[in-house]
Amino acid sequence: MAQHRWDKPSLILHFIFAAAVVSQLITSQFMGAHANLFYLHVAGGITALVMLLIYVALKLKQNRFMSFYPHTIMQFIDLKNDIVNLIKFRAMPDRAEGGLPGLVQGLGILLILGMAITGLTGFVIYHWLPWKQAASIAISIHTTLATFVWIYIIGHTAMSCVHWMLNYRNRPKSG
Repeated sequence: MAQHRWDKPSLILHFIFAAAVVSQLITSQFMGAHANLFYLHVAGGITALVMLLIYVALKLKQNRFMSFYPHTIMQFIDLKNDIVNLIKFRAMPDRAEGGLPGLVQGLGILLILGMAITGLTGFVIYHWLPWKQAASIAISIHTTLATFVWIYIIGHTAMSCVHWMLNYRNRPKSG
């Protein structure tokens, strides 16, 4: 089975984006003790949002954005087959997008977009508008979503490791 390779712009954006998100999670753990980390957190959040918007624009330009969200019967069949393959510890078919990997990417996009919107909303309201309670609600949602980002990153990393191991185990033997 041939190993799928991402196109170079998507690969670069994915790793910059992942680094920005992980830096957000790490700085958020220490902001209370180190006030200067707050501004690093804000800068990282803006970087992550810009990377996300560039990635989404790239996928829209390539007409591949909807592959993240199954909406046709064939996409649901691909998703079901991927889940069955995962349960049976079999490698998934090699394809550029869609199925379970596409859905995982799509859920990550929605989750990080939610983080960016609530973080930015809380920041703007707290610093420029007189509605401190509304800022508190936005930041509370932002903080709650951060828990799901930790879960997502661990799950996403684990799924990619399983995918790599299954593809390695099922590779054609040479020799």
